[in-house]
Amino acid sequence: MDKKELKEIAEDICAKLKEKYPDRDKKYISDEAILSYLDRLSTTYGKENKKFYKQFKEGSGSELKYKFWSPRSSSRLCFDLYSCFANYPQVLDIEFEYNKLPGICSGRDESPANMDVYIKTEDCIFFIESKFTETTNNENYKKKDGLPQAYWVTEDTYLSSEGNLVTKSIADRITFKGNKTEEQILLLERMRIKFPEFCKDVISYIDNNVVSQRDWFDAKQETCHIFGILLYSVPFF
Repeated sequence: MDKKELKEIAEDICAKLKEKYPDRDKKYISDEAILSYLDRLSTTYGKENKKFYKQFKEGSGSELKYKFWSPRSSSRLCFDLYSCFANYPQVLDIEFEYNKLPGICSGRDESPANMDVYIKTEDCIFFIESKFTETTNNENYKKKDGLPQAYWVTEDTYLSSEGNLVTKSIADRITFKGNKTEEQILLLERMRIKFPEFCKDVISYIDNNVVSQRDWFDAKQETCHIFGILLYSVPFF
């Protein structure tokens, strides 16, 4: 994007913020800062000439619409902390709003875990979830708008995220693309048995330890992330 296009995008964002929030100066960063961030987001990096702007714009959180521009934005903090890694020779790839982790089928659709940052080196892969002044209501973990029953109900019949009755074995709910080796099948079988136990342990912890409705630890999100990372790691074993 050239400077003119960046300026037009920045002006559009600023106008929408002002329309939605007349006192936006108290809730969002300055117009100049927004333009500066857009310039950094649109800089190409890596051998494939990727752009961070595309990742944030196409991410499931719609971060660039409003949230990214808040002084308390965890996604913007994340960008400030980790975008420089794109210049490190050890880093083969880095992406924000990473949505390529495997997931679990709650009803008809797969529910993948979305990570704030994905970093790949020759030896390691890092997944990072950024939190900044955010709290969550963990009492919702086991309710219909919390962790889908597909993760932790061991019976074949359960309620989907949409509240529909579904009949599907827990083994069939785990999505895994490609052919499986014998070792991978055994690993998935262990996950099929152990992960519902983990979810129930989290439920028990919440029941016994949550003293207020708000908490810093987002149990639902972390459960989904752990599951996605475990599934992602299966092909490497």
